[in-house]
Amino acid sequence: MSFPGVDALCCPHCGGALTDGERRLSCEEGHAFDLARQGYAPLVGAHSNLTTGDDAGQVQARQDFLAGGLYEPFLEPIRAAAAVDAPGVALDIGCGTGYYLADVLHRTGRTGVGLDSSKYALRRAAKAHPALGAVLADAWRGLPLSDDSAAVVLNVFAPRNAVDIHRVLHPEGVLVTVTPDPEHLEPLPKFVRMLQPQERKEDKLIESLSSHFERSARVPVHFETPIDRKTVHTILAMGPTARHYGPEELRRAVDDTVPETIDLTVSVTVSTWLPASL
Repeated sequence: MSFPGVDALCCPHCGGALTDGERRLSCEEGHAFDLARQGYAPLVGAHSNLTTGDDAGQVQARQDFLAGGLYEPFLEPIRAAAAVDAPGVALDIGCGTGYYLADVLHRTGRTGVGLDSSKYALRRAAKAHPALGAVLADAWRGLPLSDDSAAVVLNVFAPRNAVDIHRVLHPEGVLVTVTPDPEHLEPLPKFVRMLQPQERKEDKLIESLSSHFERSARVPVHFETPIDRKTVHTILAMGPTARHYGPEELRRAVDDTVPETIDLTVSVTVSTWLPASL
């Protein structure tokens, strides 16, 4: 059985096409990448930085949180945006456990490639869907995909490199971003010290993409829902805030300050972007 999406992948060292054989991806220049026992491909180039990837605790918390269904309302607008006729794979940059990409693959029947810098997340992503190829890579050092090879690029709560995304995206494809609004996860910052979305997040999104993309649709997803203290802890444990607490310190911070039940605001924007002709 071949590695899903191998035809779209390229060598992170020389840019050559990769072929699959005996649990190894290799190029004609002799660069080879053995698949991890858990099923992901380590396409790690020179000077790659993988230190920013989620650790095992963050990944487990994210898996538990997403299984609870609180972010299911994001799925429908992502599915709608990803329904394009362009040829190529569905690529998810910062795929995490593969939650969003697996749903797109199920709905569209495409093959997918999920990139992440966390080996713990990719162990989950590799099992999220049989047509999902999980790849360990530093997206900031260059996407290990060939030109025009992606019909859809997903970018959900993750950094993005407009130049390289434009390179790998087919001219008839789409980029789909999901970004938090300023009020997302209110009122958690009132109770626990946590990292919050950057100011002017919407402006910064446009600034980062406008030279290579044109936004064709913008769908807000906004609702309030009651959650308990355990869910609050899971939300904080899965994100960057967890890096600033020890596990027990975070649990005490939640138990000591957060009421048993609060009304949580969930507010994000799902945007669809078309590649500009350069």
